[in-house]
Amino acid sequence: MTDATGIRAPDPDGAAADVPTLDEATFLKTAKRRSTRRILLLAGALVVAAVIVLGAALSLWHWRLQSQSERIDGYCLPLISISSPNTRILLPGTTRTRFPGAVNEYLAYRTVGDVLVPVGEVSVEFDVWGGEQMRGVSSNLWMTSVARSDNGRRFAASPPAPQLSFLVPAGVSELPVDPADTASIEPTPATHDEELVSAELAEFAAETESSLSRLMSAPPDSTVELAVSFRMTISLAQVESLLGEDLELSWGATFVYPDSTLVGSVQTGHLVGVDFSRAGMNPSVVGWETRQQAEDQLTARLRGIAESAPHGTADLCLKSAKYLEEHGVSYFGVVVCGSPEAALALARDSLVSAVSLGLVVMPWE
Repeated sequence: MTDATGIRAPDPDGAAADVPTLDEATFLKTAKRRSTRRILLLAGALVVAAVIVLGAALSLWHWRLQSQSERIDGYCLPLISISSPNTRILLPGTTRTRFPGAVNEYLAYRTVGDVLVPVGEVSVEFDVWGGEQMRGVSSNLWMTSVARSDNGRRFAASPPAPQLSFLVPAGVSELPVDPADTASIEPTPATHDEELVSAELAEFAAETESSLSRLMSAPPDSTVELAVSFRMTISLAQVESLLGEDLELSWGATFVYPDSTLVGSVQTGHLVGVDFSRAGMNPSVVGWETRQQAEDQLTARLRGIAESAPHGTADLCLKSAKYLEEHGVSYFGVVVCGSPEAALALARDSLVSAVSLGLVVMPWE
């Protein structure tokens, strides 16, 4: 019962009315428990979201690295085989992650007869967004010669093993260039260039003499690897006529195009070769069966490399393919494998200007 003042009066029987009370300790404990629960749920949700985002980011990173690694595998094998004399790599390689990128590593080898001889490793460092750098066996598709004069030019590859060097005939080094590309470029003085070439040719002459001496002293039952340079460019049919039956043609060196950004006494270019080592194998595996088919596939291989290679290498490959399509394929040097006697006979041919002996492999016991 309530009186006029709004105050609850006692019950008629005199019992006190129930007065609500606030248990402050219980209220604070309940509120704290609820608040803690909400904080924990929110923190857990944030942690789960962060784990999901991090997992998705790591999965995307690994997927991108795998895609880049497979892309590099796709062009690295043909690139090495056409740009480094008688040199190839074994696939698959190994991939080491190194944030934010990774490194692909391959074993490089040269084939001498039936023997695969390791000549070092090739490593390609790359980032998740692309952009790679190759180390190890040199790729002459990126490198230019040190000097040139009327006597020619020198290329070399595979530093860990005995070098295979070529001397480019002067006529090849003096291929015409587009005048529009060189109209605004001043000619380079020839004095320093002539000194470089003289030293280069002297070194090459000494290497040729040493190679001939090693050939004459090589065991008769061994198999030798020999890089042969010609005094002029010749066709594949002419090359085959020089070899005979005791020498195997492994690799053919052809000059692709001069660099039109340099004129005068120095003119750089790039070395591209035809890999003949797999001729005669299953054509469904290697893409060709005869040496002529291997030569015909060179421009297609260059364009195939350009589809996956970095911009600079792709541009060189496309220019090289275009040049070969316009001028055809001719050889200023080859790499052959066979007996020392047959190799020595080829080295003494009047068409040969220089030789460079590579590996000498003894027969298996």
